[in-house]
Amino acid sequence: MKKTILIHLAALLLALLPLKALAFDYEVDWPTSGNGKHTLAITIDGCETRFIIEGKDLETFTKKVHDNENGFTTDMIAKARKRAETGCKK
Repeated sequence: MKKTILIHLAALLLALLPLKALAFDYEVDWPTSGNGKHTLAITIDGCETRFIIEGKDLETFTKKVHDNENGFTTDMIAKARKRAETGCKK
């Protein structure tokens, strides 16, 4: 009986906790390329963060992206999300 009451109380507490949705609108683009440099732009909720990839590093970068199961490097996404969360400030 005590176990049943504890389970119901735990379920009630979990149901009452507010949950924060982690959904966001994003877009990824390669807007410019030239002079041996490539620009990767990640836009999250209207905030664009650009990353410059040197031409000599593009093959290494591409290999890392394809080896990553999420499709993009975690650090870049984290930086873009942090920038978007601070109102597009560095």
